[in-house]
Amino acid sequence: MVRVSATDFSAHKSKYFDLARSGVKVVVNSRSYGEFYITPKKNSKKRKADDFRVTPELLAKIERAEQEMREGKCTVCNTIEEVKAHLASL
Repeated sequence: MVRVSATDFSAHKSKYFDLARSGVKVVVNSRSYGEFYITPKKNSKKRKADDFRVTPELLAKIERAEQEMREGKCTVCNTIEEVKAHLASL
């Protein structure tokens, strides 16, 4: 475990992010806000430009979805309550 001040963390963020990503527990201590643990998100990875390619398969799915919307084969939610109700029904 590594304990670090907020000032030191701000000055060396990449160092502490790398430590956390490698499995070291990093605790950032702030006099004003208390202690914080820096942990990587599970299944987190750096994204590459290739991760965002628009493939022919994706274009076909988008076109199909747009056609279904034009045909009225979609759910329209006008309020947050309608969105919540729709999501709960899935």
